[in-house]
Amino acid sequence: MAAYRFPLGDAKAQVQFNINNVFDRAYFTGSHQHVTDWNQPGASRNALLTFRVDY
Repeated sequence: MAAYRFPLGDAKAQVQFNINNVFDRAYFTGSHQHVTDWNQPGASRNALLTFRVDY
């Protein structure tokens, strides 16, 4: 996570950048106890850019 805060007129603003699964590794987020051949794969690498204004 990297974030930068700055004034925007009378408000406060923030830009934030997140990266999930940076190394793009395969993993499983869940499975089902009654079905032996079912696994749910996790998300691949992704990024999120957020702009927030508090007024």
